[in-house]
Amino acid sequence: MSSFVKLKKENVPEIAGIKTSIRNYQICSSGSDSFDFVIGGGIELNSLILIGEDKFGRYSDVLLKLFLADGFHHKHQIYLVALDEDPMKIMKDIPMPHENQRQAQAETSSNDLRIAFRYQDLPKIDSVQRGHQIGVTYDLNKKYPKEVIENYENIKFFTFKDLQQQFPRSAFECVIEDLHKVVQENPSNLLRICISSVGSPLWYSDDFSTQLLKFLAQLKSITRYNNVVCYMTMPLHLINQIDETLIFRIRRLVDLNINLESFNNIEKQTNAVFKQYHGLLHIKKLQTIAALQSHKPEAFDLAFKLKSHRFVIEKLHLPPELQENESNEISMSCSSSSGNKSLDF
Repeated sequence: MSSFVKLKKENVPEIAGIKTSIRNYQICSSGSDSFDFVIGGGIELNSLILIGEDKFGRYSDVLLKLFLADGFHHKHQIYLVALDEDPMKIMKDIPMPHENQRQAQAETSSNDLRIAFRYQDLPKIDSVQRGHQIGVTYDLNKKYPKEVIENYENIKFFTFKDLQQQFPRSAFECVIEDLHKVVQENPSNLLRICISSVGSPLWYSDDFSTQLLKFLAQLKSITRYNNVVCYMTMPLHLINQIDETLIFRIRRLVDLNINLESFNNIEKQTNAVFKQYHGLLHIKKLQTIAALQSHKPEAFDLAFKLKSHRFVIEKLHLPPELQENESNEISMSCSSSSGNKSLDF
Protein backbone atom coordinates (compact mmCIF):
# COMPACT_ATOMS: atom_id res chain seq x y z
CA MET A 1 0.00 0.00 0.00
CA SER A 2 1.41 3.36 -1.05
CA SER A 3 2.04 6.05 1.58
CA PHE A 4 1.42 8.83 -0.95
CA VAL A 5 -1.18 11.34 0.23
CA LYS A 6 -2.69 13.73 -2.26
CA LEU A 7 -2.67 17.37 -1.18
CA LYS A 8 -6.27 18.52 -1.07
CA LYS A 9 -7.30 22.12 -1.33
CA GLU A 10 -9.54 21.93 1.74
CA ASN A 11 -6.54 20.89 3.86
CA VAL A 12 -4.68 24.10 3.03
CA PRO A 13 -5.74 27.29 4.84
CA GLU A 14 -6.90 29.93 2.39
CA ILE A 15 -5.09 33.21 3.01
CA ALA A 16 -4.99 36.01 0.46
CA GLY A 17 -1.64 36.32 -1.31
CA ILE A 18 -0.51 32.74 -0.56
CA LYS A 19 -0.07 30.17 -3.30
CA THR A 20 0.51 26.42 -3.15
CA SER A 21 3.77 25.31 -4.74
CA ILE A 22 4.81 21.80 -5.77
CA ARG A 23 8.34 22.36 -4.49
CA ASN A 24 7.79 24.55 -1.42
CA TYR A 25 4.20 23.71 -0.33
CA GLN A 26 3.07 27.30 0.42
CA ILE A 27 4.71 30.50 -0.71
CA CYS A 28 4.01 34.23 -0.72
CA SER A 29 5.46 36.94 -2.90
CA SER A 30 8.29 39.26 -1.93
CA GLY A 31 6.72 42.02 -4.02
CA SER A 32 9.31 41.63 -6.80
CA ASP A 33 8.74 39.02 -9.52
CA SER A 34 12.46 38.94 -10.38
CA PHE A 35 13.40 38.28 -6.76
CA ASP A 36 10.73 35.56 -6.46
CA PHE A 37 12.06 33.81 -9.55
CA VAL A 38 15.66 33.83 -8.30
CA ILE A 39 14.79 32.27 -4.92
CA GLY A 40 12.59 29.53 -6.40
CA GLY A 41 9.13 31.02 -6.99
CA GLY A 42 8.49 32.96 -3.79
CA ILE A 43 9.13 33.11 -0.05
CA GLU A 44 8.29 29.95 1.87
CA LEU A 45 5.95 30.30 4.82
CA ASN A 46 7.61 29.99 8.24
CA SER A 47 10.94 31.14 6.82
CA LEU A 48 13.54 33.59 8.10
CA ILE A 49 14.89 35.83 5.34
CA LEU A 50 18.10 37.87 5.60
CA ILE A 51 19.01 40.58 3.09
CA GLY A 52 22.53 41.94 3.35
CA GLU A 53 22.26 45.69 2.88
CA ASP A 54 24.25 47.58 0.30
CA LYS A 55 26.63 50.18 1.71
CA PHE A 56 24.12 53.02 1.95
CA GLY A 57 21.00 50.84 2.20
CA ARG A 58 19.26 52.39 -0.81
CA TYR A 59 18.41 49.23 -2.75
CA SER A 60 17.80 47.01 0.27
CA ASP A 61 15.20 49.59 1.34
CA VAL A 62 13.49 49.16 -2.04
CA LEU A 63 13.15 45.39 -1.50
CA LEU A 64 11.94 46.02 2.06
CA LYS A 65 9.19 48.36 0.87
CA LEU A 66 8.13 45.92 -1.87
CA PHE A 67 7.76 43.20 0.78
CA LEU A 68 5.64 45.53 2.94
CA ALA A 69 3.60 46.65 -0.08
CA ASP A 70 2.61 43.07 -0.90
CA GLY A 71 1.48 42.49 2.68
CA PHE A 72 -0.44 45.75 2.73
CA HIS A 73 -2.19 44.94 -0.56
CA HIS A 74 -3.36 41.51 0.68
CA LYS A 75 -4.35 42.87 4.12
CA HIS A 76 -1.79 40.77 5.99
CA GLN A 77 -0.82 41.54 9.57
CA ILE A 78 2.39 43.61 9.59
CA TYR A 79 4.87 43.95 12.44
CA LEU A 80 7.52 46.53 11.54
CA VAL A 81 10.63 47.07 13.67
CA ALA A 82 12.66 50.18 12.79
CA LEU A 83 14.99 51.80 15.32
CA ASP A 84 16.93 54.00 12.89
CA GLU A 85 13.92 55.50 11.09
CA ASP A 86 10.29 56.34 11.70
CA PRO A 87 8.33 53.19 10.67
CA MET A 88 5.31 55.24 9.62
CA LYS A 89 7.56 57.11 7.20
CA ILE A 90 8.64 53.76 5.72
CA MET A 91 5.02 52.65 5.32
CA LYS A 92 4.04 55.91 3.63
CA ASP A 93 6.72 55.27 1.02
CA ILE A 94 5.57 51.78 -0.05
CA PRO A 95 4.59 51.49 -3.74
CA MET A 96 1.09 50.98 -5.10
CA PRO A 97 0.10 48.10 -7.41
CA HIS A 98 0.44 48.79 -11.11
CA GLU A 99 -2.86 49.95 -12.61
CA ASN A 100 -2.67 47.49 -15.51
CA GLN A 101 -1.15 44.19 -14.32
CA ARG A 102 -1.12 42.63 -17.80
CA GLN A 103 0.68 45.62 -19.24
CA ALA A 104 3.24 45.56 -16.41
CA GLN A 105 4.00 41.88 -16.98
CA ALA A 106 4.24 42.48 -20.73
CA GLU A 107 6.82 45.21 -20.11
CA THR A 108 8.93 42.74 -18.17
CA SER A 109 8.71 40.02 -20.83
CA SER A 110 9.49 42.32 -23.76
CA ASN A 111 12.95 43.64 -24.54
CA ASP A 112 12.66 47.41 -24.91
CA LEU A 113 16.29 47.96 -25.96
CA ARG A 114 16.82 49.21 -29.48
CA ILE A 115 19.70 47.14 -30.86
CA ALA A 116 22.01 48.63 -33.47
CA PHE A 117 21.85 47.21 -37.00
CA ARG A 118 25.24 45.48 -36.79
CA TYR A 119 24.18 43.56 -33.65
CA GLN A 120 20.87 42.24 -34.98
CA ASP A 121 22.41 39.00 -36.30
CA LEU A 122 24.06 38.18 -32.96
CA PRO A 123 22.31 35.66 -30.68
CA LYS A 124 19.93 37.43 -28.29
CA ILE A 125 20.50 37.01 -24.57
CA ASP A 126 17.33 36.96 -22.45
CA SER A 127 18.94 37.95 -19.17
CA VAL A 128 15.90 39.15 -17.17
CA GLN A 129 15.07 36.80 -14.30
CA ARG A 130 11.34 36.16 -14.43
CA GLY A 131 8.87 33.33 -14.10
CA HIS A 132 5.21 32.75 -13.33
CA GLN A 133 3.90 35.81 -11.51
CA ILE A 134 2.45 34.65 -8.16
CA GLY A 135 1.85 38.11 -6.77
CA VAL A 136 1.05 41.65 -7.84
CA THR A 137 3.28 43.96 -9.84
CA TYR A 138 4.07 47.20 -8.01
CA ASP A 139 4.92 50.62 -9.41
CA LEU A 140 7.81 52.25 -7.51
CA ASN A 141 6.83 55.67 -8.82
CA LYS A 142 3.34 55.64 -7.24
CA LYS A 143 2.65 55.86 -3.50
CA TYR A 144 -0.47 55.33 -1.43
CA PRO A 145 -2.30 58.39 -0.05
CA LYS A 146 -1.30 59.15 3.54
CA GLU A 147 -4.86 58.62 4.78
CA VAL A 148 -4.94 55.06 3.44
CA ILE A 149 -1.75 54.12 5.30
CA GLU A 150 -2.76 55.85 8.54
CA ASN A 151 -6.16 54.09 8.60
CA TYR A 152 -4.68 50.59 8.11
CA GLU A 153 -5.47 48.57 11.24
CA ASN A 154 -3.44 45.37 10.70
CA ILE A 155 -0.10 46.91 11.58
CA LYS A 156 2.04 47.37 14.67
CA PHE A 157 5.32 49.25 15.06
CA PHE A 158 8.30 48.89 17.37
CA THR A 159 10.28 52.13 17.45
CA PHE A 160 13.24 53.62 19.25
CA LYS A 161 10.83 55.32 21.68
CA ASP A 162 9.47 51.90 22.68
CA LEU A 163 13.03 50.78 23.34
CA GLN A 164 13.77 53.83 25.51
CA GLN A 165 10.76 53.08 27.71
CA GLN A 166 12.23 49.64 28.54
CA PHE A 167 15.78 50.80 29.23
CA PRO A 168 18.22 49.23 30.19
CA ARG A 169 16.94 46.06 28.47
CA SER A 170 18.45 45.27 25.09
CA ALA A 171 16.55 45.73 21.83
CA PHE A 172 16.71 41.98 21.17
CA GLU A 173 14.89 41.10 24.40
CA CYS A 174 12.23 43.78 23.92
CA VAL A 175 11.43 42.78 20.33
CA ILE A 176 11.13 39.06 21.15
CA GLU A 177 8.84 39.74 24.10
CA ASP A 178 6.63 42.02 22.00
CA LEU A 179 6.57 39.49 19.16
CA HIS A 180 5.18 36.74 21.38
CA LYS A 181 2.19 38.96 22.16
CA VAL A 182 1.62 39.82 18.47
CA VAL A 183 1.74 36.17 17.36
CA GLN A 184 -0.90 35.17 19.91
CA GLU A 185 -3.22 37.89 18.58
CA ASN A 186 -2.85 36.66 14.98
CA PRO A 187 -4.20 33.07 14.77
CA SER A 188 -5.44 32.89 11.16
CA ASN A 189 -3.99 35.70 9.04
CA LEU A 190 -0.42 35.77 7.71
CA LEU A 191 1.95 37.80 9.89
CA ARG A 192 4.74 39.58 8.03
CA ILE A 193 7.54 40.44 10.44
CA CYS A 194 9.79 43.10 8.97
CA ILE A 195 12.93 44.16 10.85
CA SER A 196 15.00 46.97 9.37
CA SER A 197 18.78 47.21 9.85
CA VAL A 198 19.33 44.53 12.50
CA GLY A 199 22.81 45.15 13.91
CA SER A 200 22.93 48.90 13.39
CA PRO A 201 24.54 50.94 16.24
CA LEU A 202 21.18 51.32 18.02
CA TRP A 203 21.07 47.54 18.48
CA TYR A 204 24.50 47.31 20.11
CA SER A 205 24.95 45.98 23.64
CA ASP A 206 27.78 44.71 25.83
CA ASP A 207 27.50 41.13 24.57
CA PHE A 208 26.30 41.93 21.06
CA SER A 209 27.40 38.78 19.20
CA THR A 210 25.86 36.36 21.70
CA GLN A 211 22.62 38.31 21.98
CA LEU A 212 22.27 38.59 18.21
CA LEU A 213 22.64 34.84 17.70
CA LYS A 214 20.22 34.14 20.55
CA PHE A 215 17.75 36.61 19.02
CA LEU A 216 17.88 34.86 15.63
CA ALA A 217 17.38 31.44 17.22
CA GLN A 218 14.32 32.68 19.13
CA LEU A 219 13.01 34.43 16.03
CA LYS A 220 13.37 31.24 14.00
CA SER A 221 11.38 29.26 16.57
CA ILE A 222 8.56 31.84 16.40
CA THR A 223 8.34 31.64 12.60
CA ARG A 224 8.30 27.83 12.49
CA TYR A 225 5.04 27.18 14.34
CA ASN A 226 2.84 30.07 13.17
CA ASN A 227 1.60 31.67 9.95
CA VAL A 228 4.65 33.91 9.88
CA VAL A 229 7.24 35.15 7.40
CA CYS A 230 10.16 37.13 8.79
CA TYR A 231 12.12 39.53 6.58
CA MET A 232 15.27 41.23 7.90
CA THR A 233 17.87 43.59 6.51
CA MET A 234 21.32 43.76 8.07
CA PRO A 235 24.34 46.07 7.48
CA LEU A 236 26.92 43.32 7.00
CA HIS A 237 29.76 45.80 6.49
CA LEU A 238 29.24 46.88 10.13
CA ILE A 239 28.89 43.30 11.38
CA ASN A 240 32.25 42.41 9.83
CA GLN A 241 33.89 45.22 11.81
CA ILE A 242 32.85 43.48 15.04
CA ASP A 243 33.68 39.89 14.13
CA GLU A 244 34.51 38.57 10.67
CA THR A 245 33.31 35.07 11.56
CA LEU A 246 29.95 36.24 12.94
CA ILE A 247 28.27 36.36 9.54
CA PHE A 248 28.90 32.62 8.99
CA ARG A 249 27.15 31.77 12.28
CA ILE A 250 24.30 34.12 11.35
CA ARG A 251 23.90 32.40 7.99
CA ARG A 252 23.41 29.02 9.66
CA LEU A 253 20.39 30.33 11.58
CA VAL A 254 18.53 31.93 8.65
CA ASP A 255 16.70 30.10 5.84
CA LEU A 256 17.57 32.47 3.00
CA ASN A 257 20.45 34.91 2.66
CA ILE A 258 20.99 37.24 -0.27
CA ASN A 259 23.46 40.14 -0.19
CA LEU A 260 23.34 43.31 -2.27
CA GLU A 261 26.44 45.14 -3.47
CA SER A 262 25.84 48.57 -4.97
CA PHE A 263 28.32 50.25 -7.31
CA ASN A 264 29.50 53.10 -5.13
CA ASN A 265 33.16 53.18 -6.16
CA ILE A 266 34.30 54.97 -9.33
CA GLU A 267 36.08 51.91 -10.73
CA LYS A 268 32.89 49.84 -11.10
CA GLN A 269 30.76 52.80 -12.15
CA THR A 270 33.06 53.48 -15.12
CA ASN A 271 33.56 49.82 -16.02
CA ALA A 272 31.76 48.98 -19.28
CA VAL A 273 30.60 45.64 -17.87
CA PHE A 274 28.68 47.29 -15.00
CA LYS A 275 27.55 50.57 -16.52
CA GLN A 276 24.00 49.36 -17.23
CA TYR A 277 23.47 48.03 -13.68
CA HIS A 278 23.18 49.52 -10.20
CA GLY A 279 24.74 46.64 -8.31
CA LEU A 280 25.39 42.91 -7.89
CA LEU A 281 23.21 40.33 -6.16
CA HIS A 282 25.03 37.55 -4.29
CA ILE A 283 23.17 34.34 -3.39
CA LYS A 284 24.62 32.96 -0.15
CA LYS A 285 21.90 30.54 1.00
CA LEU A 286 18.58 29.34 -0.48
CA GLN A 287 15.52 28.13 1.43
CA THR A 288 14.90 24.40 1.98
CA ILE A 289 12.19 24.25 4.65
CA ALA A 290 9.64 22.08 2.79
CA ALA A 291 11.99 20.57 0.20
CA LEU A 292 14.78 18.00 0.23
CA GLN A 293 16.88 20.09 -2.12
CA SER A 294 17.15 23.83 -2.59
CA HIS A 295 16.20 25.58 -5.80
CA LYS A 296 19.03 25.94 -8.32
CA PRO A 297 18.94 29.30 -10.15
CA GLU A 298 19.70 29.56 -13.84
CA ALA A 299 22.79 31.63 -13.02
CA PHE A 300 24.66 32.85 -9.96
CA ASP A 301 26.25 35.86 -11.65
CA LEU A 302 23.36 38.26 -11.12
CA ALA A 303 23.03 42.04 -11.23
CA PHE A 304 20.14 44.36 -10.40
CA LYS A 305 18.91 47.76 -11.50
CA LEU A 306 15.99 50.09 -10.97
CA LYS A 307 14.41 50.07 -14.40
CA SER A 308 11.59 52.54 -14.90
CA HIS A 309 9.21 51.68 -12.07
CA ARG A 310 10.51 48.17 -11.26
CA PHE A 311 13.31 46.37 -9.44
CA VAL A 312 14.83 44.07 -12.08
CA ILE A 313 17.38 41.28 -11.62
CA GLU A 314 19.33 40.10 -14.66
CA LYS A 315 22.06 37.64 -15.53
CA LEU A 316 25.38 39.45 -15.72
CA HIS A 317 26.94 39.24 -19.19
CA LEU A 318 29.29 41.23 -21.41
CA PRO A 319 27.77 43.98 -23.59
CA PRO A 320 27.87 43.39 -27.38
CA GLU A 321 30.64 46.02 -27.78
CA LEU A 322 33.02 44.14 -25.50
CA GLN A 323 32.19 40.78 -27.08
CA GLU A 324 32.97 42.15 -30.55
CA ASN A 325 36.24 43.74 -29.41
CA GLU A 326 37.40 40.50 -27.80
CA SER A 327 36.68 38.52 -30.99
CA ASN A 328 38.59 41.10 -33.08
CA GLU A 329 41.61 40.92 -30.77
CA ILE A 330 41.69 37.13 -31.06
CA SER A 331 41.51 37.22 -34.88
CA MET A 332 44.25 39.89 -35.11
CA SER A 333 46.59 37.93 -32.87
CA CYS A 334 46.06 34.78 -34.95
CA SER A 335 46.80 36.56 -38.26
CA SER A 336 49.97 38.17 -36.95
CA SER A 337 51.30 34.84 -35.68
CA SER A 338 50.64 33.12 -39.02
CA GLY A 339 52.32 35.95 -40.96
CA ASN A 340 55.61 35.52 -39.10
CA LYS A 341 56.18 32.18 -40.83
CA SER A 342 57.34 33.89 -44.07
CA LEU A 343 60.06 35.93 -42.34
CA ASP A 344 63.72 34.89 -42.86
CA PHE A 345 66.41 35.43 -40.26
